[in-house]
Amino acid sequence: VFHPTNLVLPLFSSRPATSEVMDRLVFLQVVLIGLGSVFLARGFGFGCLGSVAASLVISHAGFVVSHLCHLPVICALAAGLWMLGALVRAVRDLDVRWSLVAGLCLACSIFAGHAQTTLFVCYGAAAGGGLLAACHARRARSWRRLGTGLTQCVLAFVVGGFAALVQVLPTMVLLANSSRSILYPDQAMLFSFPPRAFPGLWFPALYHPMPWRLGDGLGYAAHTM
Repeated sequence: VFHPTNLVLPLFSSRPATSEVMDRLVFLQVVLIGLGSVFLARGFGFGCLGSVAASLVISHAGFVVSHLCHLPVICALAAGLWMLGALVRAVRDLDVRWSLVAGLCLACSIFAGHAQTTLFVCYGAAAGGGLLAACHARRARSWRRLGTGLTQCVLAFVVGGFAALVQVLPTMVLLANSSRSILYPDQAMLFSFPPRAFPGLWFPALYHPMPWRLGDGLGYAAHTM
């Protein structure tokens, strides 16, 4: 509902649920993926040619091409690439503003409604952000630099999670992304939702082991989280 491209959907046509409008949305997402790839590559210090090459590789990758008709996937991926680019700059420059931008982009990825893609973006952001913070700290020979870099990463995740609450907290979303989905609505709403379950609403896949993709260890580690 709150995904930016869905908010502008009525501008494309007075009848948005048409194949023509869907084609335009798909094209827009591929453009955003390409530009997000350039943004991410530039954050790592790539030159113009290298950034364009990275963009071509990512935007024409098999994963993107095979999911062109699956809008939630490519919407989540597009927002995720912009989130990663902003996070690289936040850790590199220790700039809180970039952390806020990264958090808002993460919220947009969550808004897309494909939890699995967003979950993988978060895995990449956590691992890459931590590694990047460690590299910068090693160059500066400062433990404080490491702590500050990791703080930027945590801030981005916190901002993204709380910004996404505007969409994930409505009642029907609460019911759909919890074990209450097996109950009738009148039964499911008889008692309050436990606070410890809210992380699973932000990333529902955390509560669904995926051993066929991640291996038993990582799958059940995600389930434990």
